[in-house]
Amino acid sequence: MFLCLSLVSVDECRGLTQETCDIPPVLSQAMESLQDRPVLYKYTLDEFGTARRSAVVRGFIDALTRGGPGGTPRPIEMHSHDPMRYVGDMLAWLHQATASEKEHLEALLKQVTVQGVEENMQEVVGHITEGVCRPLKVRIEQVIIAEPGAVLLYKLSNLLKFYHHTISGIMGTSVSSLLMTIDEMHMLSKKMFFNSLSLHASRLMDKVELPPPDLGPTTSLTQTLSLLREVLASHDSSVLPLDARQADFAQVLSCILDPLLQLCTVSASNLGTADMATYMVNSLYMMKTTLALFEFTDKRLEMLEFQIEAHLDTLINEQATFVLTRAALSHIYSCVQQHTAEQGSTDYRHRC
Repeated sequence: MFLCLSLVSVDECRGLTQETCDIPPVLSQAMESLQDRPVLYKYTLDEFGTARRSAVVRGFIDALTRGGPGGTPRPIEMHSHDPMRYVGDMLAWLHQATASEKEHLEALLKQVTVQGVEENMQEVVGHITEGVCRPLKVRIEQVIIAEPGAVLLYKLSNLLKFYHHTISGIMGTSVSSLLMTIDEMHMLSKKMFFNSLSLHASRLMDKVELPPPDLGPTTSLTQTLSLLREVLASHDSSVLPLDARQADFAQVLSCILDPLLQLCTVSASNLGTADMATYMVNSLYMMKTTLALFEFTDKRLEMLEFQIEAHLDTLINEQATFVLTRAALSHIYSCVQQHTAEQGSTDYRHRC
């Protein structure tokens, strides 16, 4: 009896190969009856997964190349020139498909009461979505390897991480080829992004730009801060969880800001003390005003403020020395300092 029921159920499952499907109530009842026969139950569930896997793969390829019924929506590959929309549309389609397949399984197993039903569903959803991994990976790799620029690579990295987080909420904690593929592409885009930043920093250091006559920020500093602003702006608009964004932020700042500080120091190395202090204050202030627009920058802002104050102190001392020298007051000032020191005063200015 149970063998016959299993065979009938398998035939019914094999017919569920349309992109959208309704689970007949009788099939749910059959799974309830088969739950006491683990071998037959698993065989039927596996056949259901195989049928739905074929439907999902076919639906994904159709969405990529043919679009929806009547051409609406348009084929996803029509947007391959726009990396964010292209990758985003593919991941959005797979997110919807994953959620739909989870709902189909919930309808199929809604009357099953044996322990481990949730784990069974996660495993079957993983099997169903496994077939789309190869076409997805090939297309995303093509986008990333084309090196669309640091900002776009960072946006793609965040997009992939977001969908990994979202789809894992549907698929649970089970090992899934789809989640592994999305995570692999996320890591690749992130690696390419930081490689792009490192290359940018290396190019800056290879040809250090001298400070302009007005001792303002150099063109290379302004351009790099503009790049940083774009990256941080896309980071602020990210829909990732707060802790994930904060961890990424620190790494981005280290990769861009640290080379910039080194660049400014090298660029100013041949300037006089006062000119160097002026140039560094101007450059550091531009960095500070850029970072002040964004979150998670408090520690960096404190560091920049400390450096600005140190250079301002240097500039004030240099200017004071210059004025005293031009006014022929240096010797008198030295005598006054010596006298106040003998009187036990720690700071002559406090007595004025």
